[in-house]
Amino acid sequence: MKKLFPVILATSACLGLLTACGGSTSAGSDTAGSGSTGETYELKFASQDAEGLPSTEAMHWIADEVNARTDGHVTLKIYPSNQLGSAQLLYEGVMDGSIDMYLGYLDPTYDIVFDITTIPFLASNYDQIAYICSPESNCYQLFDEHCAQTDMKFLGFFLNGVNGIFSTEPLGDYLDVNAHKDAVIRIANSKTYSLGIEALATPRSRSVV
Repeated sequence: MKKLFPVILATSACLGLLTACGGSTSAGSDTAGSGSTGETYELKFASQDAEGLPSTEAMHWIADEVNARTDGHVTLKIYPSNQLGSAQLLYEGVMDGSIDMYLGYLDPTYDIVFDITTIPFLASNYDQIAYICSPESNCYQLFDEHCAQTDMKFLGFFLNGVNGIFSTEPLGDYLDVNAHKDAVIRIANSKTYSLGIEALATPRSRSVV
């Protein structure tokens, strides 16, 4: 088996696809996709998401398509449910080449730009979400440019869902920034997310995802 290149998929409710450039190659690897050589390749395709989620189902679909279109020369071995580590470790694995592909959250530890998809009220309808996830949007271009800075290629977003606030008790007029909400909201360990919740005048606690 030979390694082609590290790849990564990204997420935040919005999942994205990245591929790291500059992995190890050998003679004939540039034609492996055409099936014109006898070389075979196995790539590690990892995710933090569990089996049965739309994102993981998409991973299996991608693996099947890659296998079919390369006449079996390229195989993607799928590792869901953080089998190869947490989101941060999976991201680092793509950076150092130990993981070839990753579908999941892009940890802002290395670049705060990746936190952009946690901005509250980023979109108000599905058409806006579709545009944000399209190559024409500034959001997409920022992800593409900043992934390239760490020698990775961003391939796109996958929408696994949207974030929201869930409560067993009424929060009152939660959109009124002048109204104090007597509630503690647990959120992801994201500075951008935290600022958005604070803007709603809601006390909050933070937790690492």
